[in-house]
Amino acid sequence: MGPWYRVFGSNDRQPAAEAIARHLQGLGIEAAIEVDEDDLGWYRLIIGLAVRGQNLRIERFLSSEQGVRAELNTWAAWLETREENPHHESLMQRIIATSQLIAWQCPGERPAILESASPSIELCRLFAGATDGIYHVDDQGFFNADGALLVKED
Repeated sequence: MGPWYRVFGSNDRQPAAEAIARHLQGLGIEAAIEVDEDDLGWYRLIIGLAVRGQNLRIERFLSSEQGVRAELNTWAAWLETREENPHHESLMQRIIATSQLIAWQCPGERPAILESASPSIELCRLFAGATDGIYHVDDQGFFNADGALLVKED
């Protein structure tokens, strides 16, 4: 399996499926999107990527949901151990203040060769920008919405 992608959003905004499809299309990535939603918005997107012939199953969790706060605390604790990084404390606070967590795994991608044009990285940037958040890619680290590396994972 490929790496996990996580977006830690500090507000409750969520891009609509149509906006996500338009964004990807603007990058030359054709995608069909299925949405599962309830009264709190979408909680699952299935994005079919025509170019790769694969589906991304993206899950959205509110920080108030059972088990999510423990997950956020684990990431905050990991960041606390990165004292040598000037961003560690502010990022730790952002993780603690997360309102929503958006996460997915991308089969077939290898973290060592991630490109800025990959659909998953583009989705990370879109979701992080919309939610005033940051994102994490397994074996890479934490990034701001523009893609700048904030804390490298070693």
